[in-house]
Amino acid sequence: MHADARELQTIGDDVVNTMRTTLLMAMLFTLSGCSLWERTKATVGAGPNQTSTVGFSAVISDAPNAQVIEIAFAYADASVAILTQTEEATWFTERVGYCSSYGSQLDVIRLELPMAYSAQLTSLPKNHKLAKSIFVFVREVGKVEITTIQDPWLQISEGKITLLEEPPGANGTRNALEAVEGAKTLC
Repeated sequence: MHADARELQTIGDDVVNTMRTTLLMAMLFTLSGCSLWERTKATVGAGPNQTSTVGFSAVISDAPNAQVIEIAFAYADASVAILTQTEEATWFTERVGYCSSYGSQLDVIRLELPMAYSAQLTSLPKNHKLAKSIFVFVREVGKVEITTIQDPWLQISEGKITLLEEPPGANGTRNALEAVEGAKTLC
């Protein structure tokens, strides 16, 4: 075989190998691209939600108990559907089953807030910016969706939840009246 022919064959092999590698990389990116793209968007603040903290205020009432609050972060369409359809009473009855069935698609954290206290939860789940939907369930009161609000405050008073965009009584500032970090992770 002539030297020029061998050189052309080598160049041809390189082109074929480059095409195979490019095709393989494209297939891998396609398979993992959605997840990678969503994580990248969330990292720069363009994820499915903008929530960074969640504040609560429990007004003094006739109920002598602390308010039991659970925040559910849904990461997939199936878990979003469950949270959207589930009422507060059903949530507290079936949460263990939901966590078992949708564990990889759901994060749930719990906070118990005494009457006349305020709390700002700043320790959210690691991947909370990837959550497609975020719901807050308050035992014997109701539920509210907070997905579209950056720093929501929920005031719990007289058996109702009022969704606020700043702490109650803050006179237009974003400063928390009282703040605590952490809550119990349930799933």
